[in-house]
Amino acid sequence: MSLNPKYVVAPSLQMYFVDKNTGFPLAQGKVFFYRDTNRTEPKAVYELQGNQANYTYAPLPNPIILSNVGTIQDNTGADVLPYYYPYDQFGNEDLYYIVVQDSNGAEQFVRQAWPNPTIEENATSNNLFNYIPNGQLLAHTNLPDDLCVAGSNPIAQGGVSIELDNSITSVNKLIFIPQQYTLQPPQSPRYIANFTCTTANSLEVTKSIRVKFNDVNKFSTIAQDNTYAIWMVGTTSIPVTVNVYKFFGTGGSPAVLLTQASTTITTSPTFFNFLIDFELNQGENVGPDNDDYVAIDISFPTGITFDMSFSDMVLVDGNVPILNFPVQTNADMFTRGIFGWVNAPDPRGYDLYLPAILTREGMIWDSSVIGRIEFVSGAVVSPNSVSPLPVTNDMPFASGSYIYNDYSAIGIPFARLGDYLIAQSPVVGIPLYGTGDDFATAYELAGVTDSFRLTVNMDGVGIPAASDGNTGWTFTGIVDYNGSTTGSASIGYTAYSNASDTVLCVGTWGTVNFNSAPTAGTTPFTVTINDFFLGYTAQQQRSFTVLCTAASTIVAGSGNPGDYWLFSNNTTNYYMWFYFNGETDPAPGSRTGIKVTMNVNYTAQDVANIVREVMNAYQISTVTVTTVPLAGQYWLFSTNPSSVANYYVWYSINGAGIDPLIGGRIGINVALVSGETDDTVATKTRLAVDKYQYDSPPQPGMFLRGIDFNGVWDEDVANRWSSVSGISGAMLGTFEYSQFLSHDHDYREIQTTPGTGIISQSTGSDFNFPLEVTNNTGGNETRPVNMYASFVIKY
Repeated sequence: MSLNPKYVVAPSLQMYFVDKNTGFPLAQGKVFFYRDTNRTEPKAVYELQGNQANYTYAPLPNPIILSNVGTIQDNTGADVLPYYYPYDQFGNEDLYYIVVQDSNGAEQFVRQAWPNPTIEENATSNNLFNYIPNGQLLAHTNLPDDLCVAGSNPIAQGGVSIELDNSITSVNKLIFIPQQYTLQPPQSPRYIANFTCTTANSLEVTKSIRVKFNDVNKFSTIAQDNTYAIWMVGTTSIPVTVNVYKFFGTGGSPAVLLTQASTTITTSPTFFNFLIDFELNQGENVGPDNDDYVAIDISFPTGITFDMSFSDMVLVDGNVPILNFPVQTNADMFTRGIFGWVNAPDPRGYDLYLPAILTREGMIWDSSVIGRIEFVSGAVVSPNSVSPLPVTNDMPFASGSYIYNDYSAIGIPFARLGDYLIAQSPVVGIPLYGTGDDFATAYELAGVTDSFRLTVNMDGVGIPAASDGNTGWTFTGIVDYNGSTTGSASIGYTAYSNASDTVLCVGTWGTVNFNSAPTAGTTPFTVTINDFFLGYTAQQQRSFTVLCTAASTIVAGSGNPGDYWLFSNNTTNYYMWFYFNGETDPAPGSRTGIKVTMNVNYTAQDVANIVREVMNAYQISTVTVTTVPLAGQYWLFSTNPSSVANYYVWYSINGAGIDPLIGGRIGINVALVSGETDDTVATKTRLAVDKYQYDSPPQPGMFLRGIDFNGVWDEDVANRWSSVSGISGAMLGTFEYSQFLSHDHDYREIQTTPGTGIISQSTGSDFNFPLEVTNNTGGNETRPVNMYASFVIKY
């Protein structure tokens, strides 16, 4: 190691000691060393050992027994020069109190507060101005999945980043490790940054920890030395170089790299000091875009793997040994590193792009805007887009679904809005607007706690029901339609949840009415055709509602024909029948049957939800947990379009478990802990599936309406509908079709009596006059005056 400036040689101390009475050498005298602040506690002094390749400091005896000529010697009798260490274990000043006696113990003299440091030596302690505003990384933002990406990776406010090549194949991670009280690094920082390279590529060029300062001329106005210090430690020895990098901005002079020093990070925690010369920028041209900067880089070899940690970055004027991180309040770090008195940004990125507001505790990031719906007069860029790059947290309506664990192009976690939509949903665990057309939804079954219903959210080409991988659980396909899965065809309806226990079925074919009217058949259901005139809505020309009952009221019994109800589109007559345990197909007339497997414990809402999903031609499965899975076990499901939407659900326990990585499928992890039961596994699985992704607010082109829980103005509030099973009525996220207010018109029929010229009139049917029909009036919809705007939701 190099010389340590914390050890101070004492040239002012006598080279040999003399007896204060005789003036002769103080033969065999004694020199005692104590702490000045506790003059009975010994404090060590040291001798220098080794050579310039590896100097070390070894304690001398305390007291030191002088030689026969009064000089200082070690315990071998060798003449030595003592080194003081006037600091404590934290790097704070801790001076000596020295007592000198003769060989008989008679006091000769004392030295207190020794050695008195010079002004420059005092500067090496705490009275420094650190140009790095956030040198202990108190404010920082975690990287998505902890992974560094190609290019610049900002890791902490105040100009701290990890710099990599613009195209990389190496794998590099940066995590922040919270700290309790610690002596290493000094001054006990709240976080230590851990930087690792687990896969290296020697063809890459750039890999460095950077501290950047905007304005390339900031430290180059005069020629002077500066001292840069950083605390670092590795799990192995890591060679690094220290560079100054100057970027003169777009359109400016070429960038300059100035190598300052080389060193090795070792397994011993070390507060490294480097002399930095920024050099003058005479003759250099700074570009016009104000994007110029100067940076200090700790650069790593690209061809090795490593694991190192760092903190406590300091930059000061002059050639000043930095003994420890200067005392700096948290408020000062936030004030200089961010702005004002501000709370630490959430490292997960949950505070990115939120406005700052003043509270009694200081500035905070206003998370109340998340989920807020606004409209803007311009186009809105999708959060996933990178061209052009979004610069706000505005998410356009109906722009698709978002993966909960993904991040937007500007680093905002989609989990932020996902958490809000889940919290606001009337159905526990299911996002307010559903999980998206291209995914599935897992629903709780009220009467069966160890099971859940898995429903794909779109019909399409036939896909298989959910199936086991290696859990040993029970997987049951609920719907059998024409001998194959129900996803093989649509049956001409879109169905919604419409009030409790009710399904609203809306025909999606042309203008022709039902082939035959829907009826309750042998079920205890109530089927009601929506009157074309009373409560007429433009989108409901062929619609009806089904009020369902609990499954226990529709059980037909083993060996008996199953209960059924009837419906049709404009060409095909259907019957939907229910199978529990051994019922036979009732086959009512020349109709197409749809078999639905039920459980006797299902509630009326469970039954309504399943009927809704069958009418939408979705694939539906029941997943029953029969045993707590082992770590790494999994099961499978697919959604439409199945070509890009195949999944596996796998389990970890207490963080242990290997992802099975099923080819061609997307993994969804369920994190379990010891002591789980079948019921808790079913619940956690259901919540994990529903949390995987969420849908943005659907249905562009709709007017927005304020919620009216009591139906004061929204008189049809009880029949509001949703595409999410179980959400209906006076709840957020529900919808209404358009309609006219019910009304009538008085009319009069007039007729001239032939040959007389007398006009007769009637307000009823007294005369057998032909029915007259007025010409149509109006357009394609009922609407208020409106203007186009882009609706957005804050994510």
